Amino acid sequence: MKLTANESKANMILEILCIVALLASLALGSYLRYYPVINALKYGYGPTLYEMDPFLNYWVTNQLYENGLTYYTSLTSDNNITKVFWYPWGRDIPATELPALPYISLITYYLAHLANPGISLYEWLVYLPILFYIISVIGIYLTIRELTDPVSAAISSLVASLMFIDRQVAGFTVKYGLGLAFIFISAYFHVRAIKNSSKYSAIICGILLGISALSWAGFNLLLAALFIQYTLVPLIRGDMRNYLILWIYEAIPLTLFIVLTPSYYNGFYYLIHNAGIMIPLGTLVLLCGYLIHRISSSRYVRTRKIPVVGNPRLTYFIMLVAFGLIGITMLLTGFVGIGGKGLVAMGLGHMAGVLTGTIAQYRSAEPAEFITWGGTPLIISVIGIPYMFYRGFIRKDPISIFMFALNAIAIFATANIAYFFSYSNLVVAMTSGYVVGSIFMPKAVILGIKGKLSWFTRMFMAIITILYVVAVILQGVYTWMPAYRSVVPTIISAGTELGINAPSWINMLNWVRNNTDKDAVIVAWWDYGYWISVLGERASVADGSTLNGSQIHLLAKALTSDEATAAQILIKYFMIPPDKLYVATYEFFLVDDYNRRIYPGPLVLPRSDGRPIFIGTDGAKAISAMFRIAGVDIDKEVSSGRGDHIKIYGYTDSQRGITYSYVLPNWESSRITEALLYKMLLNGARTIWGTLGYSIYDAFTEDNTPIELNVSSMQLFKPAYISASRVTSSIYLVTVLYKFNYESAGVLTELGSS
Repeated sequence: MKLTANESKANMILEILCIVALLASLALGSYLRYYPVINALKYGYGPTLYEMDPFLNYWVTNQLYENGLTYYTSLTSDNNITKVFWYPWGRDIPATELPALPYISLITYYLAHLANPGISLYEWLVYLPILFYIISVIGIYLTIRELTDPVSAAISSLVASLMFIDRQVAGFTVKYGLGLAFIFISAYFHVRAIKNSSKYSAIICGILLGISALSWAGFNLLLAALFIQYTLVPLIRGDMRNYLILWIYEAIPLTLFIVLTPSYYNGFYYLIHNAGIMIPLGTLVLLCGYLIHRISSSRYVRTRKIPVVGNPRLTYFIMLVAFGLIGITMLLTGFVGIGGKGLVAMGLGHMAGVLTGTIAQYRSAEPAEFITWGGTPLIISVIGIPYMFYRGFIRKDPISIFMFALNAIAIFATANIAYFFSYSNLVVAMTSGYVVGSIFMPKAVILGIKGKLSWFTRMFMAIITILYVVAVILQGVYTWMPAYRSVVPTIISAGTELGINAPSWINMLNWVRNNTDKDAVIVAWWDYGYWISVLGERASVADGSTLNGSQIHLLAKALTSDEATAAQILIKYFMIPPDKLYVATYEFFLVDDYNRRIYPGPLVLPRSDGRPIFIGTDGAKAISAMFRIAGVDIDKEVSSGRGDHIKIYGYTDSQRGITYSYVLPNWESSRITEALLYKMLLNGARTIWGTLGYSIYDAFTEDNTPIELNVSSMQLFKPAYISASRVTSSIYLVTVLYKFNYESAGVLTELGSS
């Protein structure tokens, strides 16, 4: 469409204004994502990494910084410095960790250091996710700008900046965040490739998607959308040659990146027996589609009017169904071995194993979460799905098929596994902009081109768009911004997610680093492995990579068994020297000073509105995860309402008459009170308050009458360090560290012969 001089001038001004809006959105989004630093400073700390996984990246990046970029290949399990992870085996970093994040972290640090020589590597890694956020939003802006108009692109950038994306907050320097940065830039070049039949754009798309693959295995979500788009094109377009070529140009760089990366099972296996099979399978399907169209258009077929073969779309559809059935069979039989996270995302969580089912972020998303974190953009995006389907399959627009697949896959995957909320929210920000630009704000409305739409239609569309933007801003102000403001670095809040200053873990790790032998081994649940290895500078037996399911099973067995059994497991199977063995755990305690009673967590507490709040740490994780992994049928006990390990506690909201049910430890059972983890917690509390005349009670009984617990003394472990953080006037968070008391245990012969 050729514009008049006035329209061209208006278009240029509009472009400038939208770029200004983009920059304003980036500034706002960067400030919101900086809140973990603000909160850390408020509590007297400096910039602090968030969650657990970033500490591994800091450790690896620091090794490259101190020893050179080529040192990465030396970080194998044969290198003694890796023994701080997954003791006693160590960790093969190149084989189990994607390489892009530490390299990009270090290269960007060198650049940041040139601008600010005073910045440390640790501090830079805290700020780096904000840079990843900026890159991802620019990718979203460019994609929607290419598909629709600059106004819709600016709206998408505002949405992406306001929405709560936890993987982009300061300190959350993980593979996921880096993958998001490159995925949306890759999507932009893919759209350009399809729109302009550009081989160069296709190659750039493949390179950027390859970098994303070196960053985060979640790149497969975008790859799946590309796969669906390309393999469905033959059903709506006759000319297959151009799309086959574009697919190959995008696939070749991606394939090379995968093949050359050891952590993708040496590449070739991943391309045949894992999610990477989409690349060769897509190539095969498109080649078949191309041949079908060539054969069906040949003179031989046309003159003889051969059934089916003469109808290329029907033939291709039958072939797609056949390939689909073969693919499902390969997945269900295990020939294609998708990882636990991928299986859950596909709705096949029952095939993923017990360990995957106990990881909190791998649970399915609740509908209320979609409304809270997706809100109006999600509603617009979902409304747009039929429109994208219509544009793709009725109007025969390949790009609409891509947007349809991208949106549907993101929402479906997140519904199955809440882990993907950060990805799906950014996809929703982009696809909602596409819907707004295609339906509510076409260029005829934006530029006021006469003759295209009536004044009433233009006014109506403009009002709808303004209302949408207002709704987004309101949800940003009342939901997403408060979420950003509440983010406190996890180590500062001791992993409680309560936004509090509870330095019990920080204090304990400082003590470990300064007071234990360098070859000491600190046993704790896998969540805290990176903290122990990196901040405590001591060996841990499991961490957030959850690489060794057998070791985690043994760890769960040890923490939930009696002292003697736990000691045997840890010394015999983990090969921990008895005089180097420590065990750490922590939990909330409610202290009743008036009655001199201590109530161990997890706790169910009333709020001012009458509704309960549940707070718990390892005491809660033991009954929800550890016992399950150790082989206890907790679900059977839950169905019965009570068992040797758990009980169902009902809390009634007196204001509303609603009863809430909670699964709590059965403190009356010796299976709980004698389990190493719980016994350490109870004895740790008694060490703090017992000398003051306090006794330990269970507050959450059937008739709400507290029952005093029979707490036996520790026999084989002795307290090495106990740290208590006061959360409220009556609630404390207690972290205990016990050392195996080998000399006084008298079990040398027993352990040596078992």
